[in-house]
Amino acid sequence: MCIWKVKPQDRLCRFCCYAGPCEKIPATEEQNGRFRHYLSAINTLTGRNVLLSGQESQAVWGRHILAFQLKTEGMRPEDIGRLLGKSRVTVIHSVNMVRAMLQNKQSYSREHELWEKFQSLVNGSKD
Repeated sequence: MCIWKVKPQDRLCRFCCYAGPCEKIPATEEQNGRFRHYLSAINTLTGRNVLLSGQESQAVWGRHILAFQLKTEGMRPEDIGRLLGKSRVTVIHSVNMVRAMLQNKQSYSREHELWEKFQSLVNGSKD
């Protein structure tokens, strides 16, 4: 189902603009748990809810990092897009942007700093 055809009353929560997870493609509790954990970490670092924020640089990079982290753990772009309220193509673009940032750290110094803080927060909280 197209994200633009979802009626507001059918949305699952105030953070989603998409009606997933749904019965058609259910997300596992583990996926939802990881998503909430990573979302909390990135929101803490940026100081805003990256799902509700617009085109501010930190919010955009927060969503990129969130999509990349979920993709590297094996989630499909369709599932990630459903969680983020974005399309599959947008998720693929986010993953490519983070890969470019990781390959060229000097050009993306602020973004790389956010990435490093995110990784230390996520990995530190697992121990």
